[in-house]
Amino acid sequence: MAIHGMGPVPSAVLNLTSTYLARRALWRIIVSRALAKHALTFEQADLLFELSDLRQFAPSASARDPKGYVHLKQLEAALVNSQPYVSRRVKELEKRGFLVGAKGAKTGLLSKSRKVRLTDAGQQTLKLIADDYSLIAEGILAATMIFEVARSLRKPIQERTLVGTGLTIEKADLLVILYLENPVFARQRGTEQTEGFVPLANLSESLVHSISPSKFLVSRWLSEVLKKKQVETRALDSKRKEARITSDGIRLVEPIWRNYVQLAQELLDGIPDAERDAHREVNQSVSLALRPVWLKGLILGAT
Repeated sequence: MAIHGMGPVPSAVLNLTSTYLARRALWRIIVSRALAKHALTFEQADLLFELSDLRQFAPSASARDPKGYVHLKQLEAALVNSQPYVSRRVKELEKRGFLVGAKGAKTGLLSKSRKVRLTDAGQQTLKLIADDYSLIAEGILAATMIFEVARSLRKPIQERTLVGTGLTIEKADLLVILYLENPVFARQRGTEQTEGFVPLANLSESLVHSISPSKFLVSRWLSEVLKKKQVETRALDSKRKEARITSDGIRLVEPIWRNYVQLAQELLDGIPDAERDAHREVNQSVSLALRPVWLKGLILGAT
């Protein structure tokens, strides 16, 4: 894949992308085999896991008090997500009886904050999920590592590429995919795509930084960038649409892409090419083994 003014996409970027593609493929299996029976989303299970004994000795684990409570601010930092996002997940899990909340402190500044811990029901459910996850991980030794690496990368990506842009990682992901399908880049790759439009179905399946991009979420992100004239759409037929990045979108994304490339290169600096290749091959093997055949070869997965 060639990029205008830069030649081929640097191998370091392909390494990072392969991690997120493998995570997307794993997410589908984990949801269907370990979470669906408990009517839990991946995001809800991720929060439960962060509060569990399974996580407490991990290097980036949230600190807990003697009663097992973790402050919501700590959860926001650990999950690398916003206060509204974490609060919404916590409320959902409290209603299910998986979490119990309390004031952050009886007096002082923390008295206005909240903290939560797992209930017995939450612990029991998480144990069942962990048992099912273990069976999946036994078959795919890289499973846990892939999720850890993807989570660890979220904060540096936000800080190094998105500060001052007003974009979330998910919206930037959407714009970058369209940016890479710009007509100039498409012609350099020798593809038949010459107008830069991408069907929304393909766009949704190509997002890698959002682990579970529902049709509703993708529509909302697209609506927000449409309002800012960063993207334009047109009808494919009576039911389907396709999207293309505008000149305003390109101006916004160009520095994001440059910074992302630089970050990827710095992260992998000093790692021998043979080890980079092995890392990418493992991730690609996971992706191809788990993804449905009709998903293979979409924008970011194509070679």
